[in-house]
Amino acid sequence: MWDGGDFSKSAEEIDLRDGHYLEAKLRKKDGGHRERQGINLNDRISNINGKLTYREHPSSLAAMRFLF
Repeated sequence: MWDGGDFSKSAEEIDLRDGHYLEAKLRKKDGGHRERQGINLNDRISNINGKLTYREHPSSLAAMRFLF
């Protein structure tokens, strides 16, 4: 889920497939685990003229923020 939090604290077996698909086994609030979940980083993260950018909404170029 975009705009969530604590990914690194609640994820295990983190993999990056094909250079853009982030996949992990995620812990639930009850302490159990959900099957592996994934998210396509290309939906929100881009290289704009050498600057790493994050787009808040996939369809809106106006909502881009520079990460660095």
